[in-house]
Formats: sequence, structure tokens, C-alpha cells
Amino acid sequence: MLITNKIEINVQGPNIKYYIDKGYNNIKVGDIIIIDIKDLPIGSHTKVEVMCDCCGIIKNTFYFTYNKYIKDSNYFCNKCNIQIRNKTNLEKYGVEFVLNNCDIKQKSNKTNLEKYNNIIPQKSDIFKRK
Repeated sequence: MLITNKIEINVQGPNIKYYIDKGYNNIKVGDIIIIDIKDLPIGSHTKVEVMCDCCGIIKNTFYFTYNKYIKDSNYFCNKCNIQIRNKTNLEKYGVEFVLNNCDIKQKSNKTNLEKYNNIIPQKSDIFKRK
């Protein structure tokens, strides 16, 4: 969950048109303005405060990172994300780590043999040439 609601930004040449289009009038390059967090560009490198929806830990992260890892309006810290992934793998494949499933491991080995003539691609001459 995003905790930061408003943020101060320094208006610069590349982003002045963006903020004018968002309704922030009478601004010029070099101005410091307070904007709603929803008005930040998705790829912004501005730091924002977020809270894990699972454990409640609060941390600072870049806004673009927050947008990259949000799923179904939920944000999870690294620790909780790993726990959720392992739980999902258990439900889907019966193991916490997908490669612990014999069927998937055999399929992976078969594919590597077909593509690289070796179970371990890094040891293949084809891989070394790339």
C-alpha cells in the first residue's frame, strides 16, 4: 500500500509539459511544487513510502519499483513475496521450488539436451560461442 499521498518535486525542462497537462498551472523550470502521488509518471525515480499489505513493514522505494511489483492492488515486501510464491508453488506443483518437481526438472533437462546437447547449457559449445 502506498503511504505517500503528496510529494515535492523540482520542475525540470523534460517534465514541465507533463505537469501543465496534469493541471499544474503557473509553473516554470526550477519551481518546487507539491503534487498528488497519482500524478507522478509511472516510471518516476522519486522515492515514496510504501507498506507491505501482508506484514505491515514500512519502507522507502522508487515509485517505478512500486508500480513494477504491485499485484491486484497489493504490495508485498521481498520476504512476504517469497512466502507467497512458495505457497503458490506448493498449491500448483506440490513443491516450494519449481525445479524440485521431477516432471519439470525432466522437461527442463530434455529441452536443454535438444537445444544445447547438454543438460547444463553453460557447458555446451553452442552456449560458449554465444
